[in-house]
Amino acid sequence: QQEPSITSCSQRSQATCVQQALVRDGIVAVEVAHLKRVHEAAMRSFSRCAERLRDPRRISLVDDGTLRISLATSTANGVAEPLSAPGCMDLEKSSDGLRQLVQ
Repeated sequence: QQEPSITSCSQRSQATCVQQALVRDGIVAVEVAHLKRVHEAAMRSFSRCAERLRDPRRISLVDDGTLRISLATSTANGVAEPLSAPGCMDLEKSSDGLRQLVQ
C-alpha cells in the first residue's frame, strides 16, 4: 500500500503532473491565487446588498432556521449576465471578479 502524499506540480509540467496524480491517487487539489480575497470581497458586497434589499421574494427560511437570501442571474448563449440589483453598485464588479477567477 502506498503512503499518502501531496504532490506539488510546477507550471512547466503541470498537465503531466496532474494526470499522474489522478492515475495514482484519483484526486487532485487546486490552489487558485487570490481566490480567498476575491471570494470575501464578493460575499461582503452580497451581504451589504442583501441587507438593503429585504425583498420578501428573495428571502426564505430553511428548515434548520437558516435565513436564505437569494440573488440570481441568467446565462444567455453561454455568457453569464451581470449580477446586479438596485442600490448595490459594487455587487456587479465584485461578482464579476469572482466569476473570472473560477471559470
